[in-house]
Amino acid sequence: MPTRDEFTVGYICADGNALTSCVISLDEEHPPLPQYRHDNNAYQLGKIGSHKVAMCCLLGQSRYQTESAAVDMMRSFPRIELLILVNGDAGAVPRDAGQVHVGDVVVAQRFAKTDPYNPDGGLVEMNLLRASGLLATADMNTDQQWSLDEGIATLIAKNDRWGGKCRRPAGDDVDKLDKFFDPRRPDEPACVVHRHGLVISDPTYPEDREHRESIAAPGTFASTSAVCFDHGQTAGLPLYKPVLHEFSVLGVSNYCDEDAQRDRNTWTRYASMGAAACARKIVMSLATENSTGWDGEGCHDYAFGLI
Repeated sequence: MPTRDEFTVGYICADGNALTSCVISLDEEHPPLPQYRHDNNAYQLGKIGSHKVAMCCLLGQSRYQTESAAVDMMRSFPRIELLILVNGDAGAVPRDAGQVHVGDVVVAQRFAKTDPYNPDGGLVEMNLLRASGLLATADMNTDQQWSLDEGIATLIAKNDRWGGKCRRPAGDDVDKLDKFFDPRRPDEPACVVHRHGLVISDPTYPEDREHRESIAAPGTFASTSAVCFDHGQTAGLPLYKPVLHEFSVLGVSNYCDEDAQRDRNTWTRYASMGAAACARKIVMSLATENSTGWDGEGCHDYAFGLI
């Protein structure tokens, strides 16, 4: 049985769909370890490549739930150095730059949240990833397009029962969600990873276009290729940990418009499978690239930050 100190990667899953998809992405599953008294997380343990991974699921959607889960995880598994927030219920902001289609995955290198020191509201932007060496090992800074089609198909095939519920929706009843953009060509991937994203992480999640545009009008974040919303989970990541690498992987299930409430459930399971496949791809890249020294040991010299 592995010890707590062997776990170097942690997943915080936004909901049960994301957790189920992430568990399927494991190469091996490990039995549970004795629970610490003041740890409120329930863990799924396993291995991806050469990395041992601890996974838990949030009990709610607030930033405080994320922070509490992260603190408990770091206490129970003190050697975790890579923390990934996996979410399959993100809402994309339609923009000309970096067109994000429903079903795509956004890796957030930055996030924006309500500025607590601004009485008039407004957003303040913050970085997540602070170690360029980590991005290099995961091939995150190249121009090569990432497709998750093969990775999603592999995960779906691993579990017929869950995989059958996570297939990509099709038909006229869901195609309307892509009315903002021209359809992708038949030779283009169905699920694309946008590696240079920004997530607006705030409980005031927009449910209509007017609300969405009041927060993220075109040109608000001109330097970012992809912009999306979550319900505040990313803002709860513990940025004060100097030895912790962390980022948010978000599967897009809606466009934060009037159809979001009705159509979100149609895409959430597929989006969660895409987010799990993306997180696995990143961990596998780290596991096979040791040129920068990221092997789960000796990473405490990084002054970390970030998609």
